[in-house]
Amino acid sequence: MTDAEDELLLSAVVKLTEAMALLKEITRRRDAALIDPFLDVKFDDSELAYTTRINNAVELHNKFLEQGNEGLFSVGGKYLNKRIETVRDFIAISESDLLRIPNIGRKSVNEVIAVLSEHGVKLAPYRWWKEVEDAEEVP
Repeated sequence: MTDAEDELLLSAVVKLTEAMALLKEITRRRDAALIDPFLDVKFDDSELAYTTRINNAVELHNKFLEQGNEGLFSVGGKYLNKRIETVRDFIAISESDLLRIPNIGRKSVNEVIAVLSEHGVKLAPYRWWKEVEDAEEVP
C-alpha cells in the first residue's frame, strides 16, 4: 500500500469508530428514555426546578413561546420552538447551549449535571443532532 492509501484507510477507520461511538450514545439515550421514569417527570416537579436560574430560564422560554416569539434556548444554533414541559424536553439542550444563556453560569450548569447524573441521565452531547443529520445524508 502507498502512503496515500494508508492515510485513506486510517481516515475511514477513524470515521467508522466515531460513527460507532455516536450510535452507541444514541442507543444508550434511547434505552435510558425507555426505562427511566425521571425523564417524563414534569420539569416543574423535578429537582431541576430548584436550580433557580435554570428554572427562571425555562419559565422565560415557555413565556416567549406563548407570546409568539422564538424560544430562549437554542439547540445547535436553531431556537427550540417547543415548550419545555418534562425533563426529557430539557435534556435536548446541550451544556454549551445552556452556557450561552444570560445569567446561566458554570455553577448552575454543574448543579443541573449533578441532578441528572443521580438519575443516570446527561444533557445532549454538543451537536449530536447535527452529526445524525449529516450521517443520514450520506448514501
